[in-house]
Amino acid sequence: RHPRQRRRAQAILGHHRGHSLNQLAAFYAVRYATVHAWLQAWRDQGLAGLAEGKRAGRPPKTDALTQKK
Repeated sequence: RHPRQRRRAQAILGHHRGHSLNQLAAFYAVRYATVHAWLQAWRDQGLAGLAEGKRAGRPPKTDALTQKK
């Protein structure tokens, strides 16, 4: 349901198990700074820090109810 949040949580577990940030960044195909931000969010906010935030992009032309039909 939330694959991005799951990926962040798996990276946190990987770090806890001894993998370096560089190893995790390579495995998840993201930058070192991204993995560092995930860890910092986990330390600061716990599980809520791994939740999906608002993403950039053009807003939808239709509302959510219309899209489901």
